[in-house]
Amino acid sequence: MDLKIINFGKYANFRNLKSGGIQHSKFFIVDGKEVYVGSQNFDWRSLKHIHELGARIKSVAAAENFAQIFNGDWEIANGGNAVELFGKKAASPINSKNRRGALLNGDKIEYSLAFGPRGLVNPGFDSEIDAFIDLIKNAKKTLHGQVMSYSLDEYYPEKWTELNDAIVAAGKRGVKVELVFADWTLGKKNKKDPKTGVKFNPDDDIKALGASENVNIKISSLPEYSEGFIEFARVEHLKYMVADGDKGYISTSNWGPSYFLTTRGAAVILYGKSAGDILEDVFSKAWNGPYVSDLQQNWKYKSVVRTQSQKDKEEAKKQKETGNAAAEPAQVSSEDETAADAGEGK
Repeated sequence: MDLKIINFGKYANFRNLKSGGIQHSKFFIVDGKEVYVGSQNFDWRSLKHIHELGARIKSVAAAENFAQIFNGDWEIANGGNAVELFGKKAASPINSKNRRGALLNGDKIEYSLAFGPRGLVNPGFDSEIDAFIDLIKNAKKTLHGQVMSYSLDEYYPEKWTELNDAIVAAGKRGVKVELVFADWTLGKKNKKDPKTGVKFNPDDDIKALGASENVNIKISSLPEYSEGFIEFARVEHLKYMVADGDKGYISTSNWGPSYFLTTRGAAVILYGKSAGDILEDVFSKAWNGPYVSDLQQNWKYKSVVRTQSQKDKEEAKKQKETGNAAAEPAQVSSEDETAADAGEGK
């Protein structure tokens, strides 16, 4: 087995994108004949304790497309020149203008591929963010999507609104937009705008999106494993969207600037009702399931515990509060005060 470590952020900055990126794509190329691409990281949590979604493409042509990206990254890890490697024209790209046919459960569909970030994909390949936004802009009736993380700033120094603007515009033209976000995306600390110096909370951007015309957001919180706490698990980690019930986008990227502008990502875009039906089924089970709740505009969301050390600190805090409550006389609160306290976190 040969293994290479790539510092992708080092190469993603060659066009002064001002933000480091990572190797975030997740795909296998098997025997040069087929590809698996999806949201799963390659660990045991993804197989049992995290909600994931991916696609298996049995196609030599698709394998060759993914191999061009893989081989370029492999050479970068060997010290190759990123600009030269990804400046070469892609060979036989499967893009939006050159879709390929496939069978899905016996039905004919089409698909195209897209990669990120912009500037580090060979000419001829579709840029992932461009393909994603094109899907949104062409939606006429519905947009249903699910993702772990949604942000306009992340590690990027300025707010990036390209995706957010497209979703808001879809709602304004009458498209019914329904989105499920993981609870991990909320509970962020205040930040300071590097230009104005004004403090803001990233959660407010999600709330503003949820308050937009025809846009509804639910937050998913998966329960702890019955046999005990597991670090970095029990979360909605899938990243997809389905438009009008017959076009789909399955990706490795969370929805934020660093993922689309400085990070290696990969996506497959599907065209056909049978593909849309599968994604709509996944979405419906989440949207109507027991683990989601409506985004609350007036709540101050708390950050989700992800590590054992965080878990230990939280348990210690609860024990201390319980001990103090037992040592003090009971306090009587008005109904208004109780309601206000209940709205402080989730």
